[in-house]
Amino acid sequence: MQAALYFPFINVPSTAWWTRTLLYWDRVGTIVPHSYRHEPENLGLHTLELIREGLLDQYPPDFAGSSTSTGTSGLRT
Repeated sequence: MQAALYFPFINVPSTAWWTRTLLYWDRVGTIVPHSYRHEPENLGLHTLELIREGLLDQYPPDFAGSSTSTGTSGLRT
C-alpha cells in the first residue's frame, strides 16, 4: 500500500487537484496537532468531512520520529 502526506498546511484544499490525489493514493494523511485532534471543530469543514468519511488520515507532528507507528510503511512525502 502506498500513501501520501499533505503538508505544510493542516486543512486540505477543496480542489480538483486534491480530489485526484484522493483517487490516486491508497491512503492520504495530513499532519494535525494534538489540540486539533481533541477539538476537531478547529479544522476546516472540508478537512473534517474527509476525516469523518475515512478518506483522510490524521498524523501527529511527532509521527515522523516515531518507531512504534504501524501501517505506514508505504507513506511517502
